[in-house]
Amino acid sequence: SQPQSLGFINQAKQNAGTLISKAAAGVKKFFNPVVYAAEGEDTGNTGEGNEGFVEGTPEQYKGIIADAAAKYGVSSAVLSSLLKHESGFNPNARSPKGALGIAQFMPETAKGMGVNPLDPEQAINGAARYLQGKIKQHGTIDKALASYNAGSGNVNKYGGIPPFKETQNY
Repeated sequence: SQPQSLGFINQAKQNAGTLISKAAAGVKKFFNPVVYAAEGEDTGNTGEGNEGFVEGTPEQYKGIIADAAAKYGVSSAVLSSLLKHESGFNPNARSPKGALGIAQFMPETAKGMGVNPLDPEQAINGAARYLQGKIKQHGTIDKALASYNAGSGNVNKYGGIPPFKETQNY
């Protein structure tokens, strides 16, 4: 039989582990109720992992998204969420600021990447490549997404996610 103090310590460790696991799952669901990592999978800092797609991802884009995510080492769930937010998966979307296509590339950015922003396959691959570059540049998926939305200059200027309402909601 183990000493009573050792039993108490083991029980406290078990209770703490359970609390931490439940809290982590709750935090993931709170911050992104549609897309969150599977139990035990930590994709929040790097955007890596291939845990599925955001709700409403059209079937015709799932294979392209999965392939692009795998090729560039980003999460298919994050990539599909980005595309849903940017254009609602509309390959012909045009923003008032001039962004084009499913990934809402500005024409200069698309041209510099050699991507036709109105071709969904090129745009999705371009978005995955661009996001991968932003993750490498800024170190976290949060800052990379903020950079995709507001630009690297603003992420650098504010030392993180800029205080713009649109970017905060992004």
